[in-house]
Formats: sequence, C-alpha cells, structure tokens
Amino acid sequence: MKQIKLIYLFITVMLCSGSSCVKTEAQYPGVSVYKTRGDYFDKVTAGIKNNKMFRTPDVTINGNIIITETDTIPKNRKKLVNDYVLDAEADLEHDAFLDMSYKELLLWQEKYGREAAFVDTAWKYMLDKNPYTEFYRVKDNEMFLNLDTTGLNQIILDGKLEKYFNKEL
Repeated sequence: MKQIKLIYLFITVMLCSGSSCVKTEAQYPGVSVYKTRGDYFDKVTAGIKNNKMFRTPDVTINGNIIITETDTIPKNRKKLVNDYVLDAEADLEHDAFLDMSYKELLLWQEKYGREAAFVDTAWKYMLDKNPYTEFYRVKDNEMFLNLDTTGLNQIILDGKLEKYFNKEL
C-alpha cells in the first residue's frame, strides 16, 4: 500500500509544474520516449503552432531543472540507450528545440527577468521545428512508473518498446 501511495505521489509531482497542476490525464500528453535529429538532450523546447510560438520556454530552479556545481540538468528528461530520451513533457505535435541550453536560458532569465518577452529571442535560437525521428507515448502511466531506466533500457534493447508505448512517429 505504501508503494502505491509513493507511485501516486510521483505521478502527481510529474504532472504538476509550478502552481499549474494538470487536472486530468487528457490535459497531459503523458510520458514519452523519443529520438531526435540531433543531440538535443540539454536544449530547451518551445511550442510552435501554425508557425507561431505559443509556449516559450521557462526555467525554474526548483521546478524543471537541477543545478549542480558544473551544470543544469532537466528533471523531466533521462537519457536512455540507443540515443532514446525518456521525457515527461514532450509534445510531438508542437515541440521545437532551441539552440539554447537550460543553463543559458536560466542566465537569460536572470539578466532580463522571467517575465521579459522571450519570443523574439526564441526565434533567433530556433534549432529544429521538426525534431523527432521516433516518438512513443506511454500506454499506461501507472505501469510505466513501475519501470526504472534500467528496465526501460532493457525493453529498448529487447525491441519491446511498443509493448509499453504507442508509436506515434
């Protein structure tokens, strides 16, 4: 029973960012595994719809990055085998990667403020508006939470990714 409560807590934490908490699974894209055209692991994403930016990146120290002595690390992404990335926030339809690391964005926000308009700057840093070469969405968030990255790596190596994830691209 304690393990179920911990899993529920983990799901809640993964689905909430800052003060805006996702209310239903339909509002949340779900956990995904993907490959991109390049190594974009430490790059921030923006949301593009109809060639207009509707979601600019925002970094919060306690929200979506971990700061170490030498780096900033995205909390909701994990590197996997064979160039796959596990991500709790990816959006196949709207994600675009910027040629800006989380650390660079954090420094930009410190200089100009988190509320400063970032759209023009984001377009200048546009790296890839169509980044994904493979994209899988988890079939069951609860089942996924029972898998650690070691288990997920083995699933990838065994060629069984589609047993747990729906292939969307």
